Formats: sequence, C-alpha cells, structure tokens
Amino acid sequence: MAQPPEKPPSDVGGTPSRTLPEGVTELRPDHLEHLRASGLSDAIIRERGYVTVLGPVGAGHLEPGFSKAQRKHGAGIAYPVYHLGHIESSANGAWWKGAHHWELRPDAPRTLAGKTAKYERPRGSTNAADVLPRFRPLLTDPSRRLWITEGAKKADALADLDEVAVNLGGVWNFRGKNDSGGKAVLAGIREEIAWNGREVILAFDSDWDEKRQVLGALRRAAEMVAGWGGTVHALHLPKQGDGSKTGLDDFVAPLPEAERLKALLRHVKPFADRGGLPPEKLGVHPETGRVLYNPANWSGGEDNRVTFLHANGRVETVYEGALAVVATGTRDDGTEELVVHFRVGSRVETVTAPSAELARARGV
Repeated sequence: MAQPPEKPPSDVGGTPSRTLPEGVTELRPDHLEHLRASGLSDAIIRERGYVTVLGPVGAGHLEPGFSKAQRKHGAGIAYPVYHLGHIESSANGAWWKGAHHWELRPDAPRTLAGKTAKYERPRGSTNAADVLPRFRPLLTDPSRRLWITEGAKKADALADLDEVAVNLGGVWNFRGKNDSGGKAVLAGIREEIAWNGREVILAFDSDWDEKRQVLGALRRAAEMVAGWGGTVHALHLPKQGDGSKTGLDDFVAPLPEAERLKALLRHVKPFADRGGLPPEKLGVHPETGRVLYNPANWSGGEDNRVTFLHANGRVETVYEGALAVVATGTRDDGTEELVVHFRVGSRVETVTAPSAELARARGV
C-alpha cells in the first residue's frame, strides 16, 4: 500500500495545528462534516490539505490568482491541486505554496451566466491532472489500476481505498492551451503515466452517457488512452432514488469502507456500453428544415472531430473536422440518400451514399 508522505500536521483527528496564512484556519466543524459526509476519512482530509478560508483576505493569501470577485466570495472550503503529484519547488517553507493552484468551494457561491459557481479556480490558471503526491510513484506502474474522475472529493474517495486516481476538474480538462494558444494534451500526461497494458476506468457522474458533450469528451479520452496501450472501461453508477445524478463520492459515502471498492467495481463495464443515448443531431436540411442525424455510433465533440465507437470499445477517429449534411433525398429503391460535406485538412470533400451505407462504412 502506498504510504502518505510527511505533511504539515493538522488538527483533523486531534493532531497539532499546522502553519497557515492569515485568514485561513483548520476546518470548521461544519466544513469537516461536509467532507466526512462525502465519504472521506479524516486521514485523507488531512493528506489533501483541506482548510477553511474566512473571507477575502484568506483567499488572497492562499491563492493570489483569485480575482477580486472570487475573493469577495472567498469564505468556504479550499484545497490544493497537484499536477501529476508534483510539489512546486518554489514553496520556500510555506507548504501551501507547493500546489499547482488552490480551488475553493464557497459557502455563498456567486451566480455566473445563470448558473451557480459551486467551485472557484484562479482566473487564468492552467488545467492540471491532479494526483495526490504520495501516488506519484505509482503513475509509472501499469499493473496498478488508474481511475480518471472529475473533482478532488471523488479522487480522494478513491485514494481512501488505495486506488490511483487522477482528478481532471472537468471532462475536457485532460487538455489545455499551450504557449501558442493552441489546445494540446496536458504536459506530462503521456510521458509521466505508464499506459501500456494498464486498466483505466473513466469514473464520472452517473449521467455521463446522457450528455452529448460529456460523452464526446470521454470518447476522446478513451481514444487517447487506447492509443497509448491502455484498456478503457467506464463506471456506470445508478441514479439517485429521485432520479438525480450520482457522483462517485455520493455512491460510496453510505457504504461500509470494506464494501466500497467491490461495489464500485460491480458497476464498471467496457466503455462501449454507452447506455441509452439518443441519436446525435447532425444538421437540418437547408430547404425542408428536416432534422437529420448521424449514422449509428457516430459522435462529434467539442473540438469537432468525428469519432466512431466500435463494439469492442475502441474509439476510431473518422474525420478530423466537422460533418455537415447539405442535402437529402430518396433513391429509386426507396432508401434515404445523404449528401455530406466533411473537412480533410484544408480541403472539403463530399460523399453521397445511402444513409445505411454510411453507417456501415463510416462515411467512406
């Protein structure tokens, strides 16, 4: 079992307090109970380094990257994020400066574009593949199962079970902007994790296969992992009794600790088992207004790459650019015919074929 490294002490569980910046304290009782209710042990709470931020001053000292508006809502729970388990060398004795960045769960969150901002990350901060530092040596061991999830609490719930977990913070956050402004896979993911022959489980909320953009992101992640030699599975959690989504931490919290991992693994299936996602809308006929759909098992993503999902779970890139239906018609034998434009590099190609043939041949 991986052993936690020496960390600054915390008063969680009765141990002495650690040094903290002004405006930051050890966890308030209500904050501690919130984390315990998510299934986290006191040991993992202490290891991650969760703290209570009292307000704007504390938020600014802990994470200078927080904007003025973010600091205004700064009272809440804060936690550090470590890219691939790295501890920054610039800490200079202040342990909280060793993180890639800090994130905040405000007590009174603000509203942005009509949605509640449950979590805040510093403005301008780069994405990180967050791994607790004690698991960094295990990233290079392909015999250890690897979970990819969204959210520190979910990753920490897995770490409590001695499972290696990567917290992306968002379904598309395995990539970020490079110095030239382009989008690329996060630095180190390919080089610092051993993927060959490794079992990789995509562990997202229970509604992942009902949301087009989420499925598109997971397909892209599966495509990359499979291309690097990993075997891709997905966690299919049941919904809550009221029909709402279930997160990994919600699922394990009520279970006895000894039963948690076994219960999770019972819900792991090949990634090809995508659930009941409806056909994906491809476009609208320019003359009739008729809605047209992609052939079976086609999917587009945020980046417009079109993929095809094979029965064995392998994700294949069909086109690098977006498809667009420009016409539809009926052949002499009564079958539907589509005229589809797609982009290959800098040129646009056209294919005309029965829709059934497109589905079988994946458009070629």
